[in-house]
Amino acid sequence: MQSEIHAEIYQAMSLKSEEELLEIWQKNDHVGWRDEVFDVIAEILQERQVELPLQNEAILNEEQRENLEMSEDMPDEEEGDETQENQPAFYDPAEADRLDKWLKWLSYAIVVVTILSNLSLFPSFQYLFSQLLGSTLLTTILGIVVPLIIIAGNCALMYFAVYALKMILRILREMEVKSRASAAD
Repeated sequence: MQSEIHAEIYQAMSLKSEEELLEIWQKNDHVGWRDEVFDVIAEILQERQVELPLQNEAILNEEQRENLEMSEDMPDEEEGDETQENQPAFYDPAEADRLDKWLKWLSYAIVVVTILSNLSLFPSFQYLFSQLLGSTLLTTILGIVVPLIIIAGNCALMYFAVYALKMILRILREMEVKSRASAAD
């Protein structure tokens, strides 16, 4: 899940200009930006061969200051523990990840079910073409090719319908990340 969050942040930040990234980096505002954003910005700027300037003192909210003070006093705990403030407001990220994976497997299952449910087309088309054209090699070929084309079309239609749902979910997640980022500016 961390790698997916990193990838989403990387994608959003890579669209920004060097000036915007440098401004965010130097301002060092951890109230408006997630901590992971600064790691990603450093990565992007290094890829673009831009020297990282010094950062201002970190801007933290009261809870983050307390957490920082407590973490300095205590041994390292679990990393990846996010504060409630950094959690998305409109969805549970773990639930969204489960739904994303579920939709992926659902799309594969729909293809299999579509193929199995359309197998009855072969004898029907074989009979239809034999009645229209008689028993020839062309009848056999048409009795196989036409149902295959229909089945492929049905599979594509069903797969891309579920795939569209999966992409809508990702777009909505990205929209919230971007809206939170722009609200922080």
